[in-house]
Amino acid sequence: MRLLIMNFFLKYVFRVFLFFLLVGILLFVIRFLYEKKQNEDPHNKEYFNRKEHLLKIGKKVAEGFESSIWINEIDDFKMPYRYLKPESMGKYPLVIALHNSWGSGTDNFSSVATSGLALALEESKNKYPAYVIVPQYPSKVWTLPEFNNSVFQLIDYFIERYTIDESRIYIGGESMGGSKNLDYIIRRPHFFAGSIIVCGKPPLKDLSSIYPFIPRWLMHGQLKDLSPVAQTPIWFFHGKKDLWIPYFLTNLMVNRIKEAGSDPRYTLYPDLGHISWFKVYQDPNVLEWLFSKTRSEQIIN
Repeated sequence: MRLLIMNFFLKYVFRVFLFFLLVGILLFVIRFLYEKKQNEDPHNKEYFNRKEHLLKIGKKVAEGFESSIWINEIDDFKMPYRYLKPESMGKYPLVIALHNSWGSGTDNFSSVATSGLALALEESKNKYPAYVIVPQYPSKVWTLPEFNNSVFQLIDYFIERYTIDESRIYIGGESMGGSKNLDYIIRRPHFFAGSIIVCGKPPLKDLSSIYPFIPRWLMHGQLKDLSPVAQTPIWFFHGKKDLWIPYFLTNLMVNRIKEAGSDPRYTLYPDLGHISWFKVYQDPNVLEWLFSKTRSEQIIN
């Protein structure tokens, strides 16, 4: 009997163990080569250089934003954030700018310094006066529910505290921040008047941490229902040479939203990599498009 059990183990269990071990090694090698290719990409090297430059001047840039910490007593969570207020009294739009992974932490300035949208809004504050919120995420993955809850608590606080034009509440972000946009729009359908999403990945039901290795056919099955975002005007941007977040992921989001009956805008830069957001906000039409979007009174009520 003992011999039979031993033979069964050697014949089947050991083979299964060996199979998964080899799969694990293969995934590790693929991941290593994938990241090596990313680091060798000249577009990403430019991004690293730009990031270091932005962080050096970050404190100066962030001085244009007021600093505060949101205390979420329900979830026992503290969220650093920066915000801009219009210089004159009146009713103004509200913009939520979600930073990329380089803005993560607790310093409460790199979130502004590395955010293409936040920098563009600060530079254009006289032309497009608005309340701007830049929450800072503590890590490089937007998975903490207490953070997401805190963002919406902060939005509600601003609406209650200041004279916000509720028909003109916008959201935008790039990379990690762009990846969270659709999740927030799904959470509150008909709430945002417009959105800018730069080199983001789609909201997935599962497997989101290994998305670079998910076959495209499987990705379709993992994508969340995007019909709730169909009535929100969205402008997508992506660099075709992006090795961090492949552009086919934006293609997937755009096609799925079209299937839901909407027609989002999409700009694909053929010669850019992951740092495409700096190119995005050099185009004056982008902020002009965003601030032209207004929710109808019927939706508000």
